[in-house]
Amino acid sequence: MTSGAMTCLLGALMVNGTTGPFVTGWIMLALLGVIAWFAAEKRRKKHFQRFYYSHHLAVVFFFLWQLHGARPLSHLVLLALEEAS
Repeated sequence: MTSGAMTCLLGALMVNGTTGPFVTGWIMLALLGVIAWFAAEKRRKKHFQRFYYSHHLAVVFFFLWQLHGARPLSHLVLLALEEAS
């Protein structure tokens, strides 16, 4: 990769790494990875308790899904303050 392309990639990661969808997306990916890991037949049969409890992470996953792509709370607060004045 050229240095210009690397600089562009690092700049994009720095800008997007602070946004809500970027963060929630990676957390959701990790949660799905854990759920899928323990859902494999061999692991599920050998360690059913881990399978059972890891699937409770689906609640967290679906909560984050609601936040994924939503405007940040700070934006909503600024809008409310703007309308109040």
